[in-house]
Amino acid sequence: MQNSNKLKFESPSFGKRLKSMIKVDFYRLFHTPLFYIMIFVSAIIPALVLTMTGANEAADAQTFTNVWQVVEAISGANSGAGLMDLATMCNINMVFIFVAIMVSIFISHDYSSGYNKSIFTVHPKKVDYVISKSIVGFISGACMIVAYVLGALVAGLISGLSFALGSATILNVFACLVSKIFLMAIFVPLYIVVAVFFKQKLWLSIIGSFAAGILFYPIAMMTAPLNSGIFNLVMCLVGGAILGVAFGALSTLILNKRDLY
Repeated sequence: MQNSNKLKFESPSFGKRLKSMIKVDFYRLFHTPLFYIMIFVSAIIPALVLTMTGANEAADAQTFTNVWQVVEAISGANSGAGLMDLATMCNINMVFIFVAIMVSIFISHDYSSGYNKSIFTVHPKKVDYVISKSIVGFISGACMIVAYVLGALVAGLISGLSFALGSATILNVFACLVSKIFLMAIFVPLYIVVAVFFKQKLWLSIIGSFAAGILFYPIAMMTAPLNSGIFNLVMCLVGGAILGVAFGALSTLILNKRDLY
């Protein structure tokens, strides 16, 4: 028999495996209410923040006088205020905490529904699972950031806030938002670590993700202010790549060492 007639088994390449899993994950993402709920929540948060600060004006609370303050603060603008004052906490950085809910639910559902059994049968390489979830979570987080900004602009327009940029420029604002998106490469893989550790225990996954998110919260505040520049972009890109790969490797290690079901 000719060698050419021999049956040969070739495992799918890394690219084909990953493409297949990403396709499935995006299909699940866009066909479940969770993604759209989180986008809506991100868009409505700025209006809630403005309402809350307006209700506290009588108590001499720090209020927003500029629409961009609802998005992010200019570096050094709150140097005389408390680190965790209202203007520091109630801005776009809240999205990094809310994305923890989406990642936790998305992965927990894999375990509670038994979907992970078929996934790890067809795709035994755990790194494929981690990379796919990281990409889907990253894109979702980026969409939530964009939704927050659009919501802030609409809320500011309705509230009559000034759109003046002050010492920042439109390029600074663009660099700020892109830097925030780069930082998603840190937070999403971090939440995946927590989610694959707790598996189907959703409430523990959410609590653990919140705790981890708060621990890294200062990174989001300090590395990407409203007046960000090239240095901030590069720092967030490099930091996101390094920590994202590190957390991804940790998630893969957990999946390889622990009972998958």
